[in-house]
Amino acid sequence: MPTIPFFKHATLREIIITRLCCAADAVVILCCAIYLVECYHAAGLRWPWLIVALLIGYFLADFFSGLVHWAVDTWLDEGVLGRGIAMTREHHTHPSHVLLYEFLDQASLGAAPSAVVVGIAAAITALFTRFPRSLTR
Repeated sequence: MPTIPFFKHATLREIIITRLCCAADAVVILCCAIYLVECYHAAGLRWPWLIVALLIGYFLADFFSGLVHWAVDTWLDEGVLGRGIAMTREHHTHPSHVLLYEFLDQASLGAAPSAVVVGIAAAITALFTRFPRSLTR
């Protein structure tokens, strides 16, 4: 008998929210990438330091994703955020079910929090960065 994930079927509202969260995350990532490309030379960062920054960023992302996962498992319930919380908890009891959800369903679980947190941080960074004259013309 084939295994079916418990929360495979989503309402239209859940699908729309999922897609909007992923789109918001993509917009934030794109804006950050454009900002980094535009300001790379002004920062004067050399390659060894760029590699160190990437490694630190990787480990911080892993740490904070684990922290969010723990918070979701500990404090949130399905009544508040519905299907997303249920899917997150389902993998503890049925680990193979996580492979049966679509990519956008999985991506949206972290997209909304990261779009909000990274989006606010990126906006603050962009607003309060002192640009060299070559970038402000």
